[in-house]
Amino acid sequence: MLKPQGLALLLATFIEGIWAAYDFKVVNPVSSCADDEFFDISGLECVACQSTEVVNDDGLSCVCPLGWIRGSTTTVGEYPFCISCLDADLASSSDRTRCLACGFGSTLDKTVGECVCTNADAVLIEHDVVGMYLDSKECYTCPTNSWKSTTDASKCEECPMVEGTIPAVSMEYNAATQKCVCPASLADGISCVAESSWETELEQQLGVNFATKSEITYYDVGDERTSIDVESWWLEENLVEATWNCTKYHDREACNSIANMCVLQMYDPSSVACAAYQELHDLRRDQEYHASEIEPAVGWSYTLPWLYYTGGTLAYTEALDVETQVSFTEHEYAQAKVSHMVVVLSIYTLNGTWLGFHNLTREFQLCDGAFKHTNDWQRFGRNYDNQCKLTVTELTEAVRQAGHQNDLAEPLFYDLYLQDLQGAATTNWPERLYPIPIYNVNL
Repeated sequence: MLKPQGLALLLATFIEGIWAAYDFKVVNPVSSCADDEFFDISGLECVACQSTEVVNDDGLSCVCPLGWIRGSTTTVGEYPFCISCLDADLASSSDRTRCLACGFGSTLDKTVGECVCTNADAVLIEHDVVGMYLDSKECYTCPTNSWKSTTDASKCEECPMVEGTIPAVSMEYNAATQKCVCPASLADGISCVAESSWETELEQQLGVNFATKSEITYYDVGDERTSIDVESWWLEENLVEATWNCTKYHDREACNSIANMCVLQMYDPSSVACAAYQELHDLRRDQEYHASEIEPAVGWSYTLPWLYYTGGTLAYTEALDVETQVSFTEHEYAQAKVSHMVVVLSIYTLNGTWLGFHNLTREFQLCDGAFKHTNDWQRFGRNYDNQCKLTVTELTEAVRQAGHQNDLAEPLFYDLYLQDLQGAATTNWPERLYPIPIYNVNL
């Protein structure tokens, strides 16, 4: 799909947060991947799952199959693995965290990797009435006036285990709030990240000091000061957890979230987010995306989005490998020429979720003007100038209006690509994407 033969993006990955939302059409190319491949949102390509994994239902990750549970890695570069329960004549729990025996009314079917009820109308249960795991899976017939659910017949749930604790520690149930809460010894949070211990291990593995993780330095502030420092709640709450999940589990959304936090600091190499990204990038250089397509090599490290290009810039800015034939006259498609640049956006949310591809429309138009001339700058051979002065408030509103409006005002991050069809018609949009470099004057 990508055609990035020699143009790096200095952070076309996430040009900047644009206030936007979800109510627009994007293209999800998951269907173009083979049955044993997932669409990798970091590298924007189809990647085969490990031999012990299967493709998740959303097509954007790999998971352990029935009968297997997830194992954690001990090194940064090692890929997570799955452990077989079937070898011990056991089945896996639905969340793939533990092995369970097949109990009352069920037998183990190794061909499907699951306990199978002898009564086809029975429901397979693995929790007791208060939501705790049973010693074995059991089958029960649904009561009168109820039916077998197509997803999960059990309505009781156990509080999740705390990740990263050895031996495993369970979250505690708070009867007053009816919620699972972290043990007093751990930090508050959905996954109960004990940041003090996680930071220590990450610092040892990555060589990054997380003491100033929430600090953002702004330069060129417009007065006698050369810079100002502010504390970020988002970085304080999310950077360590994202780095842990990217490091330990190769979680693509977490890896993208780290990159987003680096972008929000204008790629400042002295920031903790950018330092963490760079260390992960260097440690995972043994495997790269599009290594045979991009010349010279840029180091698009596995599981990570591409933030920087390396080496001299002339090899990229003077490259002549865009093969689209252009015309100053519209509608010359019969001659396989185009009169407008087609710019494709790869869109991510702040937490790293990939939303898909979308054709660029008015996302970067912050000044007013006639709507019909909005995209004149994309026309080959057309002079275009549009200037305006905006206050900070007006700028924020203009950015929101230029994006895809939504009351949530969700900040989105864009990768920019030129669609280079090489004179051929597109058959599966988007295709043949050529990365567009971004020059950051504040670096």
